[in-house]
Amino acid sequence: MALLVFGLVWIALKQRKQVNDFEKMLWIWMASPFFMFSLANQRSSRYLLEAMSALAVLCTLYCRRIDCKLLVGTLIMSGAVPVLMLRMSLRMNDGMVGDLVRLCR
Repeated sequence: MALLVFGLVWIALKQRKQVNDFEKMLWIWMASPFFMFSLANQRSSRYLLEAMSALAVLCTLYCRRIDCKLLVGTLIMSGAVPVLMLRMSLRMNDGMVGDLVRLCR
């Protein structure tokens, strides 16, 4: 979702004069866990879940202003990651099965 977040930030920066107080509060809500996450010594991704609801609302508010290329790129990247993980797991499984067959001989 990095492309989508960068696109949202870019649009918000270009149109920062038109951002209302509600949108400003959403940006603060989304940015504060990221800043705290970068400052903390212990990093756990579960702390970023709090920002996802604000990100979803911002995506909804900015959906007509977001370039379609960013949305398509985000969808492609989001779909490619599980496919690559599946391929890697299948290759690892084949390697483990081959090792087991050799050990049993």
